[in-house]
Amino acid sequence: MSIDPRATMNLLIKNDLLTFSQLCFQTLNPATPFERNPHLQAIAWHLHLVHIGKIRRLMILGPPRSMKSLQSSVAFPAYILGHDPSARNMRKLWV
Repeated sequence: MSIDPRATMNLLIKNDLLTFSQLCFQTLNPATPFERNPHLQAIAWHLHLVHIGKIRRLMILGPPRSMKSLQSSVAFPAYILGHDPSARNMRKLWV
């Protein structure tokens, strides 16, 4: 039995925020290589905790151009809406 790499990638994109963020980054910056650094994993983990309700308030601090905004303001809302299209009001995550 062979494993379909496209199906595997689709499953990863659907279930892993960091992989989804990587796809967003590569779409917006096709000429720049993506580096899967530990700080991106930490941001993805904490955003996951926000998504499941374990964290109600999250402040992400880091140097400029470290993908804070792309991961939290672009990829995360798209990821949430991809899982729950009825979640139109993203504010409910932070209130």
